[in-house]
Amino acid sequence: MRTLSLRLKLLLVTGMILVLTAGTIILLATLIFRESIQSATDSMTLNLSRQAEEIMSETALGTRQEIQRLLASAIASASVLQRQVTSSALGAGETAPYGRDQLKRLVLDTLASNPFVSSAYAQFEPNGYDGRDSEYAGNLAHSSNTGTIEIYFTREGDSFVFHETEDPGVKYLETLNEHGQREAEWYLCPKERRQTCITDPYLYEINPGHEELMTSLTLPLVVDQTFIGVVGMDINLAALQTAGESIAKRLFRGQGDLMLVSQQGLIAASTRFPDQLGKRVSDVAPELATAMTTPGQSKSGDRWLHSLAIPIANTSWTLSISVAEADILAAARELEQDLRADARTAVLKLAAGAAVMTILGLAVMVILIRSVIQPLAQLAQGMRALASSNGDLTAKVMVHHHVELIELSKNINRFIDKLRQMILVMREQSQTLAGRSADLSDYARQVGQASATQNAQIDNVATAMTQMSSTAGEVANIAHQTADASREAADHIDQTQQALNGTKDRVGLLSRSVEEASSQMHQVAERSRAIDGILVTIREIAGRTNLLALNAAIEAARAGEQGRGFAVVAEEVRHLAMRTQDSTKDVDDLIKGLQGDVQRADLLLQGSRGEMEQTLTFTHRSAELLDRAVLDVRRIDSHAQQVATAAEEQSQVSEEINRSLTAIGDAARDLAHLAQVSEAAALETHDAIRTLDDQLNLLRV
Repeated sequence: MRTLSLRLKLLLVTGMILVLTAGTIILLATLIFRESIQSATDSMTLNLSRQAEEIMSETALGTRQEIQRLLASAIASASVLQRQVTSSALGAGETAPYGRDQLKRLVLDTLASNPFVSSAYAQFEPNGYDGRDSEYAGNLAHSSNTGTIEIYFTREGDSFVFHETEDPGVKYLETLNEHGQREAEWYLCPKERRQTCITDPYLYEINPGHEELMTSLTLPLVVDQTFIGVVGMDINLAALQTAGESIAKRLFRGQGDLMLVSQQGLIAASTRFPDQLGKRVSDVAPELATAMTTPGQSKSGDRWLHSLAIPIANTSWTLSISVAEADILAAARELEQDLRADARTAVLKLAAGAAVMTILGLAVMVILIRSVIQPLAQLAQGMRALASSNGDLTAKVMVHHHVELIELSKNINRFIDKLRQMILVMREQSQTLAGRSADLSDYARQVGQASATQNAQIDNVATAMTQMSSTAGEVANIAHQTADASREAADHIDQTQQALNGTKDRVGLLSRSVEEASSQMHQVAERSRAIDGILVTIREIAGRTNLLALNAAIEAARAGEQGRGFAVVAEEVRHLAMRTQDSTKDVDDLIKGLQGDVQRADLLLQGSRGEMEQTLTFTHRSAELLDRAVLDVRRIDSHAQQVATAAEEQSQVSEEINRSLTAIGDAARDLAHLAQVSEAAALETHDAIRTLDDQLNLLRV
């Protein structure tokens, strides 16, 4: 890369910048288009979702009204027929019962007035209407074999057909069908509940091989709280299926579905499952059955639902409108596809435009680079000529294009002029430096000679200082030995002083012990005298006892035989008294000997105490003299240590001076060496200046 030309580098860099710029613009445009498409799609999806909810809700409400309107006319006609029959029944108290033919005509008129009603009927309990069943038994024109009124008309195209009922028991059948409903639910429900009933949808074979979904609307006939029969209509739910299909075609371009489910979950109408009418929705579409339990808007899988309850004759049916989410959002998907196609087209156009702009930009850059490179080439040629003109600094570089390059050429010319001025000054300074170099060489030679002389003198001083340092070391050793000897003497004196102090203490203790012994002797003497007094008393008692014993013996002898025992005792007492006197005499002799010994010991202790007091005095005096001797020895030790310290310091100073002299000598030798080096450098400088002069003379200024 470094060896490439500036032109090629500029073209490469410019091309990469243009390509990166175009790529960045295309990338940003793509991202912006993508975000815009996503935003537009999301916005339209939200709007379509809201519109779908509104459409489904409005359609459900409108359909409910339509279904209620269709059923309302049938319910109203059936209610009119109910009132007419009830008011004219036997026991009603208003009018006489209609004739059975007239009653048959009322049922036929009711059927004719409701075009979407498949059949109309009026069926009674035995004797429930006019009480004349026995009169009409077997008259199947309006009655059964038992005479009960059984009127039943069906619509077949534009005509009406009356169906005879031979067995009135069919209206009491409780057999359950496949959906768990009773066969006669149409009759049993109003009878049991005494209210209008509508049955779940069921398939009814109108013609052989042709079935249609029906539901039965029946109203109870009650007179004085007594049920007498029912009037009702079978409504063909095909009309609701047709209406649902018509409504579904208008929903979401025909993609919507409508379903009407009875209270028991049977499908009454369905545009999505037209072949499953009358079946349970939980068996046909379980997910829809679950979703339809939630009124309002809900979702089942990929389908949106709107469920609505329709109250019909004391029951609640459910109307559900559903549509696939893809159908609801089809417009958004189409818009997204169109926008993506437009975005791809726009990106391709933008890429083509960017490519064209890149090529044009490269062409412009080629022209611009050429206009820049050409003056640079001229500038390089001028510098090449300057370099090859043997140092001709009078030449000029000339450029006449582009302000920056013109300014660059001017600055180069200024630099050449400045360089020429510097070379002129360098020539002058070179000549001056040559003269100074010669002087420097002479100075270096003189410094070398002076350094040699100084070095010799320093060696002599260093030798003398070495000897003085040795002498100071010996003095320091002697001072240390003296200090050690005085320290040992001080230690011995300290030990002697400690021993003497111990002796002094022991003499003091001995003196106190003697004093205590003397005191004890005095106490012994006092106790001996006390014992002597006691012995005197004992002798007196013994004497008296002896006399008493003697008297007792005399008295016992006088008593004769009776006093013999007492005489023996008196004799023993006398012997004891005599022995006591002998013992007290012995004790008295011992005490007297003890008192003599105590007196002699007391005299000896008195003499020993005097000698001890003199010894204690001499010991105190000796201790004081030793204290003075210790102080003198310690003073000598201190002086010896000071002398040793001073000698050591002198030795250290001598060594430092010696080291300093050595360093000075080394410095002097280095100085001499530097002088030699300086002289050599001065010679080399002189040669370099001569060479520089030769080179400067080659330049033409």
